[in-house]
Amino acid sequence: MTLTSSELTGLGNGDKAIVVTVTDEALNTNSVSGLAHFALTPPTIAINAFAGNNILDYAESHQTQILSGTTSNVEVGQTVQITIGGLSRSAQVTTDGSWSIALTPTELAQLASGQITATVADKAGNSANAPAITLTVDTSVPTPFLTLDPVAGDNAINLTESGGVLTISGTADPSMVGQIINLSLGSLLIPAATIDSDGKWSVTIPSIALLPDGNYVLSASTVGGVTASANILVDRIPPQLTVGVFAGNDVLNASEAGSVQILRGTGSEIGTNVSIKIHGVTHYAQVQSDGSWSLSLSSAELKTLPQGPQDIVVELADKAGNLTSVTHPITVDTITPFLTVDALGVGSVLTAAEILLGLPLGGKGDPGDTVTVTLGPLQLSAIVDENGN
Repeated sequence: MTLTSSELTGLGNGDKAIVVTVTDEALNTNSVSGLAHFALTPPTIAINAFAGNNILDYAESHQTQILSGTTSNVEVGQTVQITIGGLSRSAQVTTDGSWSIALTPTELAQLASGQITATVADKAGNSANAPAITLTVDTSVPTPFLTLDPVAGDNAINLTESGGVLTISGTADPSMVGQIINLSLGSLLIPAATIDSDGKWSVTIPSIALLPDGNYVLSASTVGGVTASANILVDRIPPQLTVGVFAGNDVLNASEAGSVQILRGTGSEIGTNVSIKIHGVTHYAQVQSDGSWSLSLSSAELKTLPQGPQDIVVELADKAGNLTSVTHPITVDTITPFLTVDALGVGSVLTAAEILLGLPLGGKGDPGDTVTVTLGPLQLSAIVDENGN
């Protein structure tokens, strides 16, 4: 069969179930199903400002710099090809659509003024180029400088990090060796730091328990008036995450395993991907604007699940790194139950005696299963005993 362009575009984006059914002359049927990935919306990619203003100065060239950006309509794990000042690098798209690379001082020393470019393609081969950014490299020795390293690695303090020792560090101009650095972060009392002979300085804070969640400015200054600052996020609240009932009752039977099943849930981090792991395979689904997420599981994958209890593990992390994990148990039972009927004592005509005395009917089955017997308008049920009767 051939699908027209309008028919294909009408299907929209995402994984689509394909079910093919065949029927022979005796009306026997069989079917197979699978998933096709549709990526009809072109991807986009953008580059964030590098080193704050796209100008790399002397102080910035002596500490690791992060080049980052964003994408849309691009799958997790897709590769972003990057060029910056004559240097080529690559990065992967993360669960929230962002990408980043870290450039060490050794790499920064190789950069020249020029362009920053980034390209990406989705799984279907649709590609996108980010608007180029002009990079200016000016590493001439400036007036004395003071820098702050990212606090907790990303200037975002989560629940786990807030419960331990926090280190604040940075670098300073060699001419400032021995000078005292005063620090402030909200209402915290932070001891002063001293610039070492190598220009490094650091101080540890035993706890930030008294600092409420929110946005803060970390400030560092010397008596001589050299300053530095950074925006800090404190967020101890893990994201909200729910997982809905799977396959109607959390039990996957043979009929359900023969078609695509959808796992649904909700999450509080809109635009971020939840990770879903089932039987060692990890999938990703994006939290939509209404807080919902969904994942289509193909018949081919469902049929590989072993019989019995299984755990679906779903995880969601917020921007500060707080992680919520939900373990959702399901049962896989795709084996048709055993059933036989002992019909030797049952004739084709119901006699008056049988009506008065009752009609015994029995057979064999799997212990614990429920057997339903229908005779005309009558419907009765029996439980298979431990001996299989």
